[in-house]
Amino acid sequence: MPRFELPSIPEDATLEEVAAALRRLVDLLHPLLMSQGLDSQNLKTGGLSLLPRGGVAGNLDMRYLKDIDTPVVADTEFTVAHGLKRVPGYYLVVRNQNGGVVYDAHPTPFDGTLLHLKCTTGSNTVTLWVW
Repeated sequence: MPRFELPSIPEDATLEEVAAALRRLVDLLHPLLMSQGLDSQNLKTGGLSLLPRGGVAGNLDMRYLKDIDTPVVADTEFTVAHGLKRVPGYYLVVRNQNGGVVYDAHPTPFDGTLLHLKCTTGSNTVTLWVW
Protein backbone atom coordinates (compact mmCIF):
# COMPACT_ATOMS: atom_id res chain seq x y z
CA MET A 1 0.00 0.00 0.00
CA PRO A 2 1.67 3.29 -1.03
CA ARG A 3 2.22 5.91 1.64
CA PHE A 4 2.68 9.56 0.81
CA GLU A 5 4.24 12.02 3.20
CA LEU A 6 4.73 15.73 2.71
CA PRO A 7 7.36 17.36 4.92
CA SER A 8 6.02 19.81 7.45
CA ILE A 9 6.31 23.45 6.44
CA PRO A 10 7.91 25.59 9.16
CA GLU A 11 5.87 28.57 10.36
CA ASP A 12 8.68 30.89 9.25
CA ALA A 13 8.81 29.42 5.72
CA THR A 14 9.05 31.88 2.88
CA LEU A 15 6.27 32.18 0.33
CA GLU A 16 8.53 30.47 -2.21
CA GLU A 17 9.08 27.49 0.14
CA VAL A 18 5.33 27.12 0.74
CA ALA A 19 4.62 27.36 -3.01
CA ALA A 20 7.26 24.72 -3.74
CA ALA A 21 5.71 22.36 -1.15
CA LEU A 22 2.26 22.85 -2.68
CA ARG A 23 3.64 22.16 -6.18
CA ARG A 24 5.12 18.90 -4.87
CA LEU A 25 1.71 17.96 -3.42
CA VAL A 26 -0.02 18.68 -6.73
CA ASP A 27 2.60 16.62 -8.59
CA LEU A 28 2.00 13.77 -6.15
CA LEU A 29 -1.80 13.85 -6.20
CA HIS A 30 -2.44 14.48 -9.90
CA PRO A 31 -1.51 11.00 -11.22
CA LEU A 32 -3.41 9.35 -8.35
CA LEU A 33 -6.55 11.35 -9.03
CA MET A 34 -6.33 10.69 -12.76
CA SER A 35 -5.88 6.95 -12.13
CA GLN A 36 -9.18 7.00 -10.20
CA GLY A 37 -11.06 8.24 -13.25
CA LEU A 38 -11.12 11.99 -12.66
CA ASP A 39 -11.08 13.88 -15.93
CA SER A 40 -8.52 16.69 -16.00
CA GLN A 41 -10.97 18.91 -17.95
CA ASN A 42 -13.53 18.48 -15.13
CA LEU A 43 -10.87 19.46 -12.63
CA LYS A 44 -10.19 22.65 -14.59
CA THR A 45 -13.84 23.64 -15.05
CA GLY A 46 -15.43 22.26 -11.89
CA GLY A 47 -12.64 22.95 -9.48
CA LEU A 48 -11.15 20.76 -6.83
CA SER A 49 -11.18 21.66 -3.16
CA LEU A 50 -8.89 20.17 -0.53
CA LEU A 51 -9.89 22.62 2.18
CA PRO A 52 -10.91 20.69 5.30
CA ARG A 53 -14.48 21.32 6.45
CA GLY A 54 -16.03 19.22 9.20
CA GLY A 55 -13.53 16.40 8.77
CA VAL A 56 -14.19 16.13 5.02
CA ALA A 57 -11.40 17.18 2.66
CA GLY A 58 -13.24 19.63 0.42
CA ASN A 59 -15.30 18.08 -2.38
CA LEU A 60 -13.31 14.84 -2.60
CA ASP A 61 -14.14 11.50 -1.01
CA MET A 62 -11.39 12.02 1.55
CA ARG A 63 -11.25 12.58 5.28
CA TYR A 64 -9.13 15.11 7.12
CA LEU A 65 -8.02 13.53 10.41
CA LYS A 66 -6.61 16.27 12.60
CA ASP A 67 -4.31 16.03 15.63
CA ILE A 68 -3.94 12.27 16.00
CA ASP A 69 -1.77 11.40 18.99
CA THR A 70 0.60 8.49 18.50
CA PRO A 71 1.55 6.14 21.37
CA VAL A 72 4.19 7.17 23.90
CA VAL A 73 6.43 4.30 22.77
CA ALA A 74 7.81 4.60 19.23
CA ASP A 75 6.97 1.92 16.64
CA THR A 76 3.85 0.82 18.56
CA GLU A 77 0.74 0.06 16.54
CA PHE A 78 -2.18 2.45 16.89
CA THR A 79 -5.53 2.64 15.14
CA VAL A 80 -7.45 5.60 13.79
CA ALA A 81 -11.11 5.57 12.71
CA HIS A 82 -11.12 7.00 9.16
CA GLY A 83 -14.87 7.50 8.63
CA LEU A 84 -14.86 6.74 4.88
CA LYS A 85 -17.41 3.89 4.95
CA ARG A 86 -15.12 1.99 2.58
CA VAL A 87 -11.55 0.67 2.57
CA PRO A 88 -9.22 3.59 1.80
CA GLY A 89 -6.34 3.29 -0.61
CA TYR A 90 -3.94 5.98 0.59
CA TYR A 91 -3.07 8.42 3.33
CA LEU A 92 -0.96 11.56 3.31
CA VAL A 93 0.69 13.04 6.39
CA VAL A 94 0.05 16.79 6.09
CA ARG A 95 1.26 17.82 9.56
CA ASN A 96 3.84 16.13 11.72
CA GLN A 97 4.63 17.77 15.05
CA ASN A 98 7.76 15.82 16.08
CA GLY A 99 9.21 14.71 12.76
CA GLY A 100 8.56 10.98 13.06
CA VAL A 101 7.62 8.84 10.08
CA VAL A 102 4.11 7.40 10.06
CA TYR A 103 4.00 4.01 8.36
CA ASP A 104 1.74 0.99 7.76
CA ALA A 105 1.50 -1.38 10.73
CA HIS A 106 0.66 -4.36 8.46
CA PRO A 107 0.94 -5.25 4.76
CA THR A 108 -2.81 -4.47 4.54
CA PRO A 109 -3.13 -1.64 7.08
CA PHE A 110 -6.67 -0.48 6.24
CA ASP A 111 -10.11 -1.93 6.71
CA GLY A 112 -13.61 -0.51 6.34
CA THR A 113 -13.37 1.50 9.56
CA LEU A 114 -9.76 1.73 10.82
CA LEU A 115 -6.22 2.61 9.78
CA HIS A 116 -3.55 0.49 11.50
CA LEU A 117 -0.40 2.59 11.71
CA LYS A 118 2.90 3.04 13.54
CA CYS A 119 5.20 6.04 14.05
CA THR A 120 8.98 6.13 14.47
CA THR A 121 8.72 8.66 17.31
CA GLY A 122 6.67 8.38 20.47
CA SER A 123 4.18 11.00 21.65
CA ASN A 124 3.84 12.57 18.23
CA THR A 125 0.82 14.44 16.87
CA VAL A 126 0.01 14.09 13.17
CA THR A 127 -2.71 15.18 10.78
CA LEU A 128 -3.69 12.95 7.84
CA TRP A 129 -5.70 13.08 4.64
CA VAL A 130 -7.14 9.64 3.93
CA TRP A 131 -8.75 8.60 0.67
